[in-house]
Amino acid sequence: LPFLKQQVFAKSYKDSRIINVSSMAGLTGGLPGASMYCGSKFAVEGFSYSLRMELAPFGIDVVNVNPSFHKTDLCTTVSSNLQLSWEKLRPEIREEYGERKSTT
Repeated sequence: LPFLKQQVFAKSYKDSRIINVSSMAGLTGGLPGASMYCGSKFAVEGFSYSLRMELAPFGIDVVNVNPSFHKTDLCTTVSSNLQLSWEKLRPEIREEYGERKSTT
């Protein structure tokens, strides 16, 4: 940050910016079993938003890149973890939530 501010003040660069890579999960959420992942991405969004406001007076932009959904190992891990969690639930809790057929 001090380096970026120095560049702005010295006018050695026309544009200075911070680029954070997040995920569409930080904008939409709604991924069952991925609350920790979505929460961390929402945190990046909130951090970037605040940083953007703090750095605007210095002419430093803050940009988020939010890639869309891609099938990665995270998808397999979330799915298998959900299944394991379901299997470990007490029968009365399973009954309370009900069992749905997966569409995947």
